[in-house]
Amino acid sequence: MNNTKHDHDHSTADTHEAKFAHFLPAPKKAPPTRNRMNIGIGVSLVWILVVLALVLLKQSSIQEMDLNEWGDFFAGVFAPLAFLWLVLGYLQQGDELRLSTDALRLQAQELNHSVTQQRELVQVTRQQLDAERLAYRETFERQRLAVQPRFKVMPSNIENQKQRFDLMNTGASVTDVTVTLFNRTVDGLLLSHGNSMASGETHTHLIILDLIESELARIDIRFRDNLGFDGSVSIKGKYINPSEGYVWTQENPQ
Repeated sequence: MNNTKHDHDHSTADTHEAKFAHFLPAPKKAPPTRNRMNIGIGVSLVWILVVLALVLLKQSSIQEMDLNEWGDFFAGVFAPLAFLWLVLGYLQQGDELRLSTDALRLQAQELNHSVTQQRELVQVTRQQLDAERLAYRETFERQRLAVQPRFKVMPSNIENQKQRFDLMNTGASVTDVTVTLFNRTVDGLLLSHGNSMASGETHTHLIILDLIESELARIDIRFRDNLGFDGSVSIKGKYINPSEGYVWTQENPQ
């Protein structure tokens, strides 16, 4: 049973290592340039030792060599080393060029990543601005609705083809109130101009009735709300008969 538990713990540890292996840094490899440098130094040392051994073995012959033979000797000794280091230098330049290319590639990837992040940041900022603009518009609309008047026409008695009606404001207070009547007889009769109407206030007006049944009329009311914006309301009326006069219906403020 202990062996089974030990095997279970060992397999669990292996699972965790495999799970988090990709988070661990990869083992560093020796740079190719350093390996080639070590190889070059080793081969050079071995070659020099071989040459020294040959010099010791051929010491009597070397002492009898002429100057041109000495030139051939040194050329034969150092030419392989020069060729070796030439090849190693060429390979080293290739490694450096490869490293430079990789560095440029990484810079290009980072630049692309930065551009992507900036694009996402711009998108998020635009969404935030749109949300703030929408919230501001909704708040503004609520404020506009809160300061809008509500006009109600209440007809009164009819005398001598004249009808008095009370114009009541059941909404917010307004200023610069202008009331104009339109019907078949008058086209833009100014009933009042420049008055203020507080909430709950009533103004009385007098109009001359048409004697044609189903005749239409309209009362235009222009005003300025507490936010300083101009608005208007049209109240339409229909002439019923001489005893009832006009019946009025209200439209929403504009």
